[in-house]
Amino acid sequence: MADAAPQADTGRTATSAHSIADISSANVDLTALSAKPVFAAQLVRLNNASAGTLSAVMTPENGSDITVPVNAGQQYEVTVPIKTIKNTSGALSALVYWWAGATLRINK
Repeated sequence: MADAAPQADTGRTATSAHSIADISSANVDLTALSAKPVFAAQLVRLNNASAGTLSAVMTPENGSDITVPVNAGQQYEVTVPIKTIKNTSGALSALVYWWAGATLRINK
């Protein structure tokens, strides 16, 4: 079971990061990645290297799915805790970041 994401201090260097080259390939549970924190990622940076607008579907820590459009050749940062990146159409990539709080549990 995932922990609640602590408040992120994005002015500090992230505790952990993960790169997803193509988020269209599968659903990714960010709370269950091996050797990563057991809570929702506090920042997701989406990158669209294509010639058209693409959209990512994500599930926040608290709430229902959200759809985030990213214009051609642009990046977009999602700064609410995201627990799942869903299978999407198009070749968006993602950089995912976590900041530790007072305690930190890591997936094995």
